[in-house]
Amino acid sequence: MMDKSAQIVADAYAVVSQPERLLDIHERLQSLVEAHIAGTELTGDVRFHFAHAADLLAGEVEPGLGPFDPFDGNGQDSPAARSAALVLDRHLQLVRADKTVFEDHLKALGEPLPEWIWHPIDGASGETSMRSLLARGDASGAIRLMRSPDDARGALFTASTGMLDGAPHLLLHHLGLRWDDEAGSAFIDLLGLTRSEARVLEWLVGGGTLRELADDRGTALGTVRNQTKSLLRKVGATSQIEAVCMWAGFRQRWLDAQSIDPEPAAEGPRPRGKGSGSQALMRFERHGLLGGMPVLYMHSMLGGPHVMPAVDAAMRKAGLELITPWRPGYGERTVQADRFAMVRDFVDELPGLLNRLAIPRVRVLGSVGGAAFALAFAKVHPELTHSVTLASPCIPITHRSELKHLRTAQSLPIEVARIAPSLNRWYVRAVLARLRRKGAMEYVREYFSASPVDLDWMEELKNQEFIRNSLNEAFAQSGEFGVAETELNAMDWTPLFEGLESPVRIIHGSDDVLARPQLVHPFAERHGFCTEGPIEQSGSFLLFQQPDLIAARLKDQ
Repeated sequence: MMDKSAQIVADAYAVVSQPERLLDIHERLQSLVEAHIAGTELTGDVRFHFAHAADLLAGEVEPGLGPFDPFDGNGQDSPAARSAALVLDRHLQLVRADKTVFEDHLKALGEPLPEWIWHPIDGASGETSMRSLLARGDASGAIRLMRSPDDARGALFTASTGMLDGAPHLLLHHLGLRWDDEAGSAFIDLLGLTRSEARVLEWLVGGGTLRELADDRGTALGTVRNQTKSLLRKVGATSQIEAVCMWAGFRQRWLDAQSIDPEPAAEGPRPRGKGSGSQALMRFERHGLLGGMPVLYMHSMLGGPHVMPAVDAAMRKAGLELITPWRPGYGERTVQADRFAMVRDFVDELPGLLNRLAIPRVRVLGSVGGAAFALAFAKVHPELTHSVTLASPCIPITHRSELKHLRTAQSLPIEVARIAPSLNRWYVRAVLARLRRKGAMEYVREYFSASPVDLDWMEELKNQEFIRNSLNEAFAQSGEFGVAETELNAMDWTPLFEGLESPVRIIHGSDDVLARPQLVHPFAERHGFCTEGPIEQSGSFLLFQQPDLIAARLKDQ
């Protein structure tokens, strides 16, 4: 029986191979949170493994893969189809083969696979497994295939379904693995594997079958199968391929750790925009009436610096122009590690932008995660600030007891971020990997499931496309924007605006999943802010759901 530390490490690696399992382990993550609150700190080993699992998940959202392009009701190709070593149609006929894996041995496009590709021991079951995966549609598994007619052992491939040319195909990705004795010993010690269990794992990593292992050891096949079951139970895997993926992830991180800190901090600041990153080149968007009453908009993650046509129209009608600078990390690879410094350095650059645009004073609008930036700007630059309006803002959490007002979907990421940077980075990247594999809207619907108003709003295709496009842009280079957003939201960021003198109004909706009345009103009372709401038939996308109301309040304040 694994202890809790080993189990959570196993969970971390299991999510690498199957990000959709993230929701399945929420209960164990909650237990980890409770243990942390009770005074049990994460050990260095556990932090090490979460940092490594996060590194592995980073590959799911690297540049060029189109992180949120999987089939999500629109029939487009999935990134997995573009990177697969072998692509088969629904009849298991060859569509494409990677020459770096199969050389020139697979060339007959549109034809069934040759007989030599099936392993002599499990060939029939391998073909059956492939057909079963295609029939189930959303399942995944593993199979061993021969890479050439002369291949003596074969190689492991992960198998899953994906879209290509608007139709479901079978996608196989090659697992180029090998055993490493030193890393293997560390893995065995961490999970408490017996010698026989370790031998099974080493054999699987090498591409061998259980039957071959039994023959090699002169042992009954049933004995080897029992040892394999024990191995899977100890590492918390549900299949042989999952155990192999866990080993692959552990080995790479173990090798990396020989020369780096096991919990590396995020890289330093990276210039925004083009060229040197000077103030004059800060990237920004303009919406509404060009030359109208200026509003400095600190944007949310969903939507980013862009607005929907209804918002643009409402701002024009009210005679307002939204000036929307891209927040730190949006669409970038790195973000400043010190989150307070990230906010302060950003707001220190904004006077240069306003000076360039010849704007002497602005109304400030902050939405969701942009609230911290809006209040920080008003605090640091009162001479430039007319007033502040916060629409559906994230509220700083000053004490853990305040999280009871949020549902698990919203509170757990905050709790996780409070434990350790490596755990938060793993969690955010797991979410992004899940979005990429299963479709952006499925997860977004789960996150906002407690808000009927938001769910109704998201049913419109134009709104889905707007969300999907903003996520693509936000995470075009990495998942660090999401990591920074979660960490900042988990902090008590009131020091960023303490002593603020400008008037502040908070507007929140009746179905907002973050700006709950139990959080908004005490927060406003502590700081002397005005509140309006809850606004009926409004949720977490208040700016997009009530653009005329927000425009009117900005104009009149």
